[in-house]
Amino acid sequence: MDEPFAAVDPITREHLQDMFLRLQRKIQKTIVFVTHDIDEAIKMGDKIAILKEGQVIQYATPKDLLANPRNDFVESFVGSDRALKILNLFQVEELMLADPIHLDLDQDDSSVKDQLKNTTDNTVFVVKDHGELTGWITASRARQAANIRDAINPLAGSVDITATVKEAVAEMLQNGIDAVRVLEDGKTRGMMTMAYIRNYVEDICGVIGKTKDIQKAGI
Repeated sequence: MDEPFAAVDPITREHLQDMFLRLQRKIQKTIVFVTHDIDEAIKMGDKIAILKEGQVIQYATPKDLLANPRNDFVESFVGSDRALKILNLFQVEELMLADPIHLDLDQDDSSVKDQLKNTTDNTVFVVKDHGELTGWITASRARQAANIRDAINPLAGSVDITATVKEAVAEMLQNGIDAVRVLEDGKTRGMMTMAYIRNYVEDICGVIGKTKDIQKAGI
């Protein structure tokens, strides 16, 4: 298939891509899909071959291609925002914090801090009123806070469990928040935090500190 969707508008192109992927899941046939659009290649391909002057420069999964471009040509081809492209490859279900500690704010501060004394889990859900989730806090901050209730971060936003990690980042950036709850059928299943996503991107890209990609995203 030689650039089959190149001559259509972006909205139609996205619909055709989604239709193609649904069909491919049913027919399970190997298809060679030619495109000059790296975003399309990442979305459509199980494996991607980057060619230059008739030679295969790198052949890899989208994840490996973005995380470990073989040379400067491949790195420039996939784009300077490759860290953001990686976030589009995962659903929040794969990376969310699914079972953090739950702090009951109906207790007094000393009881809450006793609960955190020996925990190694740094992200903590805050609940009150018979288990209603109201926010989150890091365990280290809760142990140091003079008043835990004043140090709580609200969970103002949410994403569906089928959303991509990139969509979770967009939700946080658009609303100026550092975390979102992850919902399935309207019920909280977990949480995504900006710090966790940043650390994941740094690990998978093999970088130390903030990359240019992350700075551009405002993370």
